[in-house]
Order: sequence, then structure tokens, then C-alpha cells
Amino acid sequence: MSEIGKDKIRLMLFIVSQSKYSERAIREIHDVCENNLKNNYILQVIDVIERPELAEKYRIIATPTLVRLHPEPPRRLIGDLSDGQKIMEVLKLPVSK
Repeated sequence: MSEIGKDKIRLMLFIVSQSKYSERAIREIHDVCENNLKNNYILQVIDVIERPELAEKYRIIATPTLVRLHPEPPRRLIGDLSDGQKIMEVLKLPVSK
């Protein structure tokens, strides 16, 4: 990772495109990040159909899956991503001031 953004929270959202669940997951994660992390995050959205090698690398077995890569240790949340508070708690994300 480059020097720019090295201290930012790094998240990967694995989805299957063209799914209403994927669209909702993307909206919810963006809302959670913007409302709680401000500019202190990097979010990659990965379609497992288009990037199966990344799904395999990160051992993604279901979508949507949200993975926090940085800070370590990695944490993941699989399935329903509609509860912003749950996302913050499970992934142990700090709230920006």
C-alpha cells in the first residue's frame, strides 16, 4: 500500500452484481463509512463473477461479504449488511470525530 492512505481503514466488499442484495449492501456500507469513518477509509467493491481469483484468495464462500483488511487482524461480516451498528461492532470500526 502506498504511503498515502496507509493508516486508513481498508475494506473490501465482495458481491455478485445485478443483485438487489448487492445494491443494498453497497448503499449501506457507503452510508456507514461516510457517517462514521469520514475520510478515514478505502472501500473496494469486488464482483466475484468478474474477479473470481480475488474471491478465492480471500476465501469468500458467500456474498455479500465485507472484509476489514486494515488494521489487522482481518475481520469479516457475511450476509445481511443492513444494520450499520452491527457492521461497526463486528468489524470493530472506530467512529471518526
